[in-house]
Amino acid sequence: MEMELDLFTSGTSATFHETIFDSVPTPIFVVDKELRVLDFNAAAGEFWSGLVRSEPYVKPGDCLKCVHAAADCGGCGASAACDDCELRRCVRQSLRDNRTFRMLGRMHLLHSGRPVETHFLIRTAPLESAAGALALLMLEDVTDLVQKVAQASACQTPKVAPASACQTPKVAQASACQAPRVAQASACETS
Repeated sequence: MEMELDLFTSGTSATFHETIFDSVPTPIFVVDKELRVLDFNAAAGEFWSGLVRSEPYVKPGDCLKCVHAAADCGGCGASAACDDCELRRCVRQSLRDNRTFRMLGRMHLLHSGRPVETHFLIRTAPLESAAGALALLMLEDVTDLVQKVAQASACQTPKVAPASACQTPKVAQASACQAPRVAQASACETS
């Protein structure tokens, strides 16, 4: 007798779904329309150690140490700059249009008291619940990737350009900026 396992029926245990939620390596927050965090997965808890399940309704800007949240005594959402917050815009659009939304966003976060430009892949999805309209907010820090792409773009030259310090590997043998397979220790390496 073969046993079939249907993991997605109404009889599936909440523990199984929590395991899936916590297994996703991307930080995920369950937020309301005001961007208050109602729940989060293990990756979010590991990445932003300020998150504590016993303290509900914290906002992402407070956890991430957004410069705008830190500048206003009201925290995340209280500053005039918060109206243009890309996290808020994505969540609002997901809830308004009842669809997933994705964008590359930029925030200035405080690290050791200094603002640091940080890039995120922001993804949101609407989530209906007994508590009303909620959204999944997924944040993936892609700062390193954005910096590498910018660095690689700075090292590319047009096909008609004369020889310069930044050339493609096929043209330059000992260039300051080459692709990883050809480069030794260069100023502008890609990976």
